[in-house]
Amino acid sequence: MGIELASHILAGLLIGWLLDKWLGTEPVWLIVGTITGVVVGMTDFIRAALKAQKRITEQRPVIPSGTQADTIHGNKNLIPFLANEARFKLHRF
Repeated sequence: MGIELASHILAGLLIGWLLDKWLGTEPVWLIVGTITGVVVGMTDFIRAALKAQKRITEQRPVIPSGTQADTIHGNKNLIPFLANEARFKLHRF
């Protein structure tokens, strides 16, 4: 995702630079191309992040209420379970 963001920015910068050289309007198209590359890159980055989050959320198993996994540390809700799961994933890397 990061490489795609950088490539969008570089593509906008390059196209803007080429247009400036061709039209003789030095910084105008370079700025427009760079801003366009940032906007398109961030839009694509956010879309990919949301899609990945949705895919992860859909793959998470549903834990029935009242099971042993649902009552971690004596709490009868799922929030402590998810907090422990997230902490485990962070320490795994």
